[in-house]
Amino acid sequence: MAAGTNTSSTKTTAPACWKKWAALRSELSIPGYWNSLTENCAQWASEVGVCGFWKDVEKHRKAWSNEFHQKTGGSLLAQDQLPQFCGKQWERIQTKIEQFTTGKGANNPKEYWPAEGPPVPRLNDLVRTRVVCQFLDGVEFMGNKLQELATEMGLRVTRERQGRLEGYFAQHLYFDHEVLFRFGGSPQQVTIKCEVQIATLLATRLWYESHGVYEEWRGQEETQEEWQWDPSDSRFIARQLGHMIHLADGLLVGLRDARSGERM
Repeated sequence: MAAGTNTSSTKTTAPACWKKWAALRSELSIPGYWNSLTENCAQWASEVGVCGFWKDVEKHRKAWSNEFHQKTGGSLLAQDQLPQFCGKQWERIQTKIEQFTTGKGANNPKEYWPAEGPPVPRLNDLVRTRVVCQFLDGVEFMGNKLQELATEMGLRVTRERQGRLEGYFAQHLYFDHEVLFRFGGSPQQVTIKCEVQIATLLATRLWYESHGVYEEWRGQEETQEEWQWDPSDSRFIARQLGHMIHLADGLLVGLRDARSGERM
């Protein structure tokens, strides 16, 4: 994943609730703030990619892969290298906060904008990456290893095992990282959360292909009956396929174990 930043072609149109946010933090109305936020996120992604934690993950990667192969007979990762981190762009930051703070069950915008300190939104994926595993049990294995390593290094870390009705299955690991927010005057230190998604190769392929459908409906009010009985609805295909692929991932583990047992 590349942390590309394209600020030359970005628009400056903010969502409808932007003025409410600016009332909380006046810096949001300063020209150049949003493009600067994108640039900061890209810079942070580069820094996190060479931080002590990720360097140690790289040091352990081969040993973890060998351990998993000895236990299961299968490969741990889909690629023989760690992925890069990428920074969130300002359009997605605005859209995500708008979705969280409008509609049914809306959160208070104050939850996302700190009253003091640098005007950096409180989102847990300003910097993120995705680790792709060959097998479903590799996701749990990798999640355990990353969490254990982060804990040993004294990092503040949390982990979520996500299984959604929408057909999304992955584990998310979050860890804190100190960065500098550069805008206007002197750089200001701030703590951000970095996200590491862990999922199978099949689930990742589906996620990339159907992510547009998920983003289109995220935060909108809907009922299950709207799409569960309409095969022409894009949500029906994407979401049902997500559950089918999760099942297929489980079956692949069974096939792998059966093959390994035959070789013993």
